[in-house]
Amino acid sequence: MAKSDLKLLKDRNPEKRKLGIKRVAKALDRDALKQLAIMSEKDREPEIRKLAKKAGIYMRQQLGEIPGGKPAAEKKPAKNGKPEKIEVSPADATKAQNMLSQAMSAQMADDRGKVIKSLEKALALDPNLIEESYFVSLAESATGETGKDAIALLSDESAYGRIVQQQENTLYNKEVEEHMESISKATWADVGFDTALLFVILTVGALVGYFLLLQGADNYQQSIDDNRVAVQEAIDGGRVLTDDEGNEFYYTADVLMTGGRPQKTFTLMDPDPSFMEVVDRLREDVSATDVLLWGIVTGIGSVLLFAVGSALVHVLAGFILRGQGRMPHTLHSTLSFVTGRVVILLVILFAGTFIIFSMGGGVAITGLMGVVGLFLLINVLKLVTMTGQSYNFSPAQGLIAALPVVFAIGVIGYGVLAVPLAVV
Repeated sequence: MAKSDLKLLKDRNPEKRKLGIKRVAKALDRDALKQLAIMSEKDREPEIRKLAKKAGIYMRQQLGEIPGGKPAAEKKPAKNGKPEKIEVSPADATKAQNMLSQAMSAQMADDRGKVIKSLEKALALDPNLIEESYFVSLAESATGETGKDAIALLSDESAYGRIVQQQENTLYNKEVEEHMESISKATWADVGFDTALLFVILTVGALVGYFLLLQGADNYQQSIDDNRVAVQEAIDGGRVLTDDEGNEFYYTADVLMTGGRPQKTFTLMDPDPSFMEVVDRLREDVSATDVLLWGIVTGIGSVLLFAVGSALVHVLAGFILRGQGRMPHTLHSTLSFVTGRVVILLVILFAGTFIIFSMGGGVAITGLMGVVGLFLLINVLKLVTMTGQSYNFSPAQGLIAALPVVFAIGVIGYGVLAVPLAVV
């Protein structure tokens, strides 16, 4: 093995190590097999470990040490005892060698179609390659034929299409096997845990949310009452200011004065009548029993909706759209995804409830609905993508399959935001 190649194989730069692997593979350097074996096991880069392993197998096949390789075609001497050479320009010869390097890289990546195309272009640039054992061995590995038959297939479009199709089928089957292996890990025990966890989070979250509604209503009413008392005290004490437009401002007896004017004033609160109707209903018509009932119903109803929605996803994706999936995996992945998003949604709703009662409704309600709508839209799109991955098909099919769960999310979102107020 040349010292320069050995240096490349041990270089810290991954790209140089790759180059070294290609060089020793092209040269069929038997002395490099030991170093390639070490690299296939211990190299820091997974890609280089894979390349080193394939290069070692390829070289040992070509050297006849293991089955699978074919002896390279022998050069045929011309009448004068030497191989006949075709005149090729240095530029074309260089390009042909570059194409050979690309063919070797494609061989390492198991891309037989690209190997064939690269060899075909190289041969067109330099016909003398037909006499090189390295070129012939690549052609044999890519086509599965030997000698002249392998070279003849390089320009056979029908053979090329067949080889590419075979490779695509192999890759597809491998992808399906890997997909089925990954989705086989989820169990019904995982589904049971996810369901229980989602029920607890939704139930507790609903109870806290409804409590915040009632507490917010009480606090808002108390702020209105306190404001009215303060205004009446200011009027009785003559602490009233009027601006040019006739608006009245009030101040307390203990406020600091600057230049005969108070540093801080307040006005009479003018609550939105429709918002006050909601506040009155929450304060007067909702009991602790109602809150407990709503919390339990929200938890049970939400879990049932998600479970039924996930089951429909499996029916649509697995049976109608012919995707590869499993019911436990679908339920586990969907429930896990939703559980994490529900926690974030509850935090948004809690904060939004506080802001709404602090501002007296109005634009705060619109803002909260907008934030919740955007959050749900983003996560629906993520759910669509996740569904497509779970059944190994396109995002469009994932959208169709995910519609039941999307509907369930919409119903739950509407229920959490609108039903309690409608009931009272």
